[in-house]
Amino acid sequence: MRFQFIEQHGQKLGVSFLCRLLMISRRGYCRWRVVRHTLSQRRQAQQERDDVVGDALADSKKRDGARRIQPELAEQGRSHDIKNYRQQYEAAGFNSQSSEEVQGDD
Repeated sequence: MRFQFIEQHGQKLGVSFLCRLLMISRRGYCRWRVVRHTLSQRRQAQQERDDVVGDALADSKKRDGARRIQPELAEQGRSHDIKNYRQQYEAAGFNSQSSEEVQGDD
């Protein structure tokens, strides 16, 4: 939050002054500006997995749960723990649906 404040007010008050005032190293602030929009390798892998699971869920018309999707994705070389798939479902707000619930979606 302090870095965002410096970014917003640095033009008027000066970045060096604000860094001293907020007890932040100027180098730390500059590093934050460089890396703030880059994703870590772990986050990139998680985002890729989320996309794949989301596609698999859409292909199944939201009928298949994590237990059915896990073996399908394992055949594609994507083996993850069932907990990872469940967490992705919950984070995206998906619940597997019965075919009766989906019939109107065709």
